[in-house]
Amino acid sequence: MKKMTYLLAFVMLIAFQSCQNEGSDTTASNDVKLQTLAENEAKQRGILPPFENIDVPFAEYTVDVSQGRIITTESGTTIIIPKGAFKDADGNPVRGKVDIAYREFHDAAAIIASGIPMTNAEGDKYMETAGMFEINGSQNGQAVEIADDKKIEVKMASFVEGENFDFFRFDKKACNWETKGTAKPEKNLAKLEKVKKLPQVPNQPAKPTKFDKNAFVFDLDINYESFPELRAYHGVVWQYDGQGSKNDPKKNDWVFQENWTNIDVKAVQPEFGKYKLILKNGQKSFTTSITPALKGMDYDKAIAQFKKKNKEYETLKKARVEEEKRLDNEADLMRSFKLSNFGVFNWDIWKNPNRKRFVANFNFGQHTKKHINKVSVFLIAGTVRSVIRYFKKDFDKFSFNPEDNNMLIAILPGNKVAYFTKEDFKNIDMTQLGEQSSFTFDMTVLDKPVASIDDLESIIDQIN
Repeated sequence: MKKMTYLLAFVMLIAFQSCQNEGSDTTASNDVKLQTLAENEAKQRGILPPFENIDVPFAEYTVDVSQGRIITTESGTTIIIPKGAFKDADGNPVRGKVDIAYREFHDAAAIIASGIPMTNAEGDKYMETAGMFEINGSQNGQAVEIADDKKIEVKMASFVEGENFDFFRFDKKACNWETKGTAKPEKNLAKLEKVKKLPQVPNQPAKPTKFDKNAFVFDLDINYESFPELRAYHGVVWQYDGQGSKNDPKKNDWVFQENWTNIDVKAVQPEFGKYKLILKNGQKSFTTSITPALKGMDYDKAIAQFKKKNKEYETLKKARVEEEKRLDNEADLMRSFKLSNFGVFNWDIWKNPNRKRFVANFNFGQHTKKHINKVSVFLIAGTVRSVIRYFKKDFDKFSFNPEDNNMLIAILPGNKVAYFTKEDFKNIDMTQLGEQSSFTFDMTVLDKPVASIDDLESIIDQIN
């Protein structure tokens, strides 16, 4: 009995140490040779990226410790670092410059690639994230820590509404999530201010039309107060633009026999030189399409002026479109928390719905038997913000909520990907599933390996 107790304690110690080691190296390779079953299980509870040489990249920032810094990321996240915010491993104040590494995870593709677990240690609950991030600090390649009397505030961009999300930190030693607190989301006021300050784009200038000697010409006295876009042009001739034979003046001789008491010109698409001439009297009316045209040097001068103004217009338009696109990448909400430590953090809700439990088998074709122990299967549940990872040892504990929109993504050796769509899930006969029953997922294996997180995101979008 004592021998069994010692053996159990020894195995638990190995598991604890293994998880601790895994927590200190988030770039551990899938090819690491695991020495014991206990060590293997402990590693699988830690951070274990499933791809070879694919991971969510860090953005790098430099902070002058004597001044501190406010960092704004592409997503709109704000990181507020006070001066004197760091200490070294011995607890001494850090001076000079410190490198900050920061990355975020907002969807299934990023979560899968990171290898960060989204379940509790027991595996009976999973997280639905409103945004997750990792932040670390270093100086000359050596890790630094946040000083005891300082805090770094991270106002993380969040693309998910809701006030019932708590704030968690991943404990790399225990390989589990620990609750740090909660806070209500706030509007991203900085984004709103940027939207207000978007560059204003004027109307596109009207491109002048060259006079066509074969076109029908109208002798009109135009009030340029009503048509300021034509004010700069001289020698304007109004001609029929050839749109619609029904309103061709040449085919309507009666028009010239009427005494028109009301003559009006209306702009239709002035940027394209499109106007309407409207003739009326007490009994009849006639409408035709006209365009302002220019002759000779008047046209040459006008087209040169148009090109200059149109270039200015295109420059302003491009600047606005680019800024709008950049702002689209910023979240509308911010979730704020002050950190006392670096690490992996998550705004999340624990989920434990009514799940269908059974023994799962997976058919990957030629990959099934040879590589099954190296396969990771990810259940994307409900939304693309809930990801549950299954290793071979967990297949007999597989479960999902039939009411969710479920998908499966499996990562095979060589960065190959297999999937099972939400439509495939809908075709499962739920009446045949129970804790003692089994079901085989016939996975579709893609021939081309995944080369980037964008590739994975495209696959998930296609099967969603």
